[in-house]
Amino acid sequence: MRKMSSRTWRNLPGWSKVMLSFAILIVLWQLATSLLQIPPYLLPSPAIISRTLVDQRAILLKQLQPTLLEAACGFLLGNTAAALLAMWFVKSATAERALLPLAIALRSIPIVAITPVITLVLGRGYATTIFIVGLVTFFPTLVNTTKGLRSVSKDAEELLSVLAATEGQAFRLLKIPSALPYIFSAMRVTGPGSVLGALVSEWVATDRGLGFLILDSQSRWQISLVWAAIIVATLLAVTAFGLVGLAERRLLSWHESMNGEG
Repeated sequence: MRKMSSRTWRNLPGWSKVMLSFAILIVLWQLATSLLQIPPYLLPSPAIISRTLVDQRAILLKQLQPTLLEAACGFLLGNTAAALLAMWFVKSATAERALLPLAIALRSIPIVAITPVITLVLGRGYATTIFIVGLVTFFPTLVNTTKGLRSVSKDAEELLSVLAATEGQAFRLLKIPSALPYIFSAMRVTGPGSVLGALVSEWVATDRGLGFLILDSQSRWQISLVWAAIIVATLLAVTAFGLVGLAERRLLSWHESMNGEG
């Protein structure tokens, strides 16, 4: 029986395992809050949180919109800037030696610590939150894109040289396609990370968004609303991860990693 159960579990699709594990967690959570009589202000049960999600759906949807805008714009800003800088690094070793240490130093500063400073410069609002999200997404994409652009085989470069390809053609036809798997690998991190960056920046730099709602609800001891906002933010991060994966499968269908090879 144990062998059969183990075999059945292994044969389940990946998404089924995730959903089943999540369902088990919810049941255990509900049982724990009921049997141990945990006060809702400490840990609300899934049933209470579900009711809050329904009852407060209007405010949750309203606060979701600025968070979604900040995460999306910051994601585009950070990844675009990182990709352009990586191309410059590949063309100029001097630029890389001069700017990469600066990027590493900037990445080493905790976002919570640097957000108030940026708020002083840019003010409270979208400019600061989008800039913070851009910082969160910038460094992983910069490192991976630089590595990907340099992953081209020497044989392929020599072939393009023999064919008298220009530098622009080499980038477009060889280096950028070679870098795409590395870029998407970074974006699987920066996609959900952009949501986290938006939440953190909203704690300091604005009076709207899911991050602000979490902080405001906590100060009012509306703990079930705090959990509801956390769940909405989590779903947003999971959606971002899924969209990156979908784009990767569509754009890299030719790559061996999408065909189960290598």
